[in-house]
Amino acid sequence: MPAAGDPIANPSVPPGPAPARDRITRPTLAGSGRREAPVHRPPRVRFAPAPTGRLHLGGARTALVNALFARARGGTLVLRIEDTDPERNLPGADEAIEEDLLWLGIVPDEGPTEGGAFGPYRQSERGPVYGGAFEALRAAGRLYPCWCGPEARAESGCPGGCGGLAEGERERRLAREPAVPAWRFRLGEQREVADLLRGRVSFRGAPAPDPVVLRPGGRPTFLFACAVDDAEMKITHVIRGEDHLPNAWKQEQIQRALGREPPQWLHLPLVLGPDGAPLSKRHGSTAIGDLRDRGVPWEAVVMALAHLGWTPPRVEPGRDPWPELAARFRPERLSRSQPVYDEGRLLHLSGRWLRALPPEELARRSAELAGFRDRFGGSVPPWWGELLAVCVLSRATLGEAAALAWEILEAEPRRADGGGEILDAWLRHWPESGLPGAEDFKRLSARVAEEAGAAGRALFHPLRLALTGREAGPALAVLAPLLDRAAQDPPRGRRVRSCRERIAAALGAR
Repeated sequence: MPAAGDPIANPSVPPGPAPARDRITRPTLAGSGRREAPVHRPPRVRFAPAPTGRLHLGGARTALVNALFARARGGTLVLRIEDTDPERNLPGADEAIEEDLLWLGIVPDEGPTEGGAFGPYRQSERGPVYGGAFEALRAAGRLYPCWCGPEARAESGCPGGCGGLAEGERERRLAREPAVPAWRFRLGEQREVADLLRGRVSFRGAPAPDPVVLRPGGRPTFLFACAVDDAEMKITHVIRGEDHLPNAWKQEQIQRALGREPPQWLHLPLVLGPDGAPLSKRHGSTAIGDLRDRGVPWEAVVMALAHLGWTPPRVEPGRDPWPELAARFRPERLSRSQPVYDEGRLLHLSGRWLRALPPEELARRSAELAGFRDRFGGSVPPWWGELLAVCVLSRATLGEAAALAWEILEAEPRRADGGGEILDAWLRHWPESGLPGAEDFKRLSARVAEEAGAAGRALFHPLRLALTGREAGPALAVLAPLLDRAAQDPPRGRRVRSCRERIAAALGAR
């Protein structure tokens, strides 16, 4: 039995009745052939990450499906932090996960920050709850101590036959050796589980050692803590990755032994990379924070996640995707096949969404990029958003567009071979006060073309090199007036050359 100072001491949950062993019969979703229990109340779902690192695409996709499920049915989304493994937890990881979720528009109804009636929402703070469940299971005769030592892992069984000890012998040994290495849950005959995607899944052919529920020292295992928390938080549907499917039937038995009706299960196929291997860093940026830092719009990430195992409705770029996704979401339409993440699709969506955003929104979002937060001081000048709107036409992320815009602002003028006469003409006609807009540039171009007898590339290529130092780039009719405006209202602590200054510098470059 756990000592008073152990994490699950001071039980608060009364013992439950002995486990029910009857099979579960669930009606089917219409037209799907998959089984689902009738829902008599709004569903409660949970996203339960471990704070061992950043939120990645696979976890974000699970969070998205949970959020859509809750929104589509008027339910509740719970965020629970599963931090029962202190050796693997990273400081600040739970706050970073919450921040990434909020950035995606996934707002929990209950959680460590939001609070709620079923808290605490960090497993490290739920010791009394696990203590109560432990005592209830022990009173029901479903737990036994295991002295087999650290070599007896949760999945390997009990080589010493601790589960077969007679009750009297077990109690005498407990009296002699009160420091029990572990406690195990005695499994019943049930070896199958009903899953909303797969129907009934049997594990009768697989080894099924009694799982450890309490580690040495009194810490609950992942299997036990999840089962208890889902029961105590009244979770109606557990939606998670298919790597947890082998745990579901064991957790069902724990919940039934506590006198609780198990939730319905929906195990999502794991996401693959384009090469068919499990998604990893070699397939590109998979951390949500990395995508945010690159300037991928959150809407594009949400749409890319929605495409992983589902055919979402078309959402016009520039609109909030959540209302339309939630209105059309149906769990029976999720695919059983493993979805393939394609960064190219994400970047395509990113570019489309950026091009639909107004300049002021582009400017606001660029101020959140790591490399641009402090470049404008307290306010961002209006021309910056307009310059970004030009640059996103040829870039897939806002970070790339902002980098291009900044390179143009700080570009060293270049002089084209044989372009001196054309630049002289441009300089003679360029207004001292700069160009106000695109129409002014067009009128100026007509005058220079007539005087120099040039057109097309011969007319504009020398000017582009002088203004931007680049062979290609945004349309000069839009770009040139923006450069003159930037020279008149430059970023804090920086000087931006006007177009006249750039042309003059190019003429003096050789």
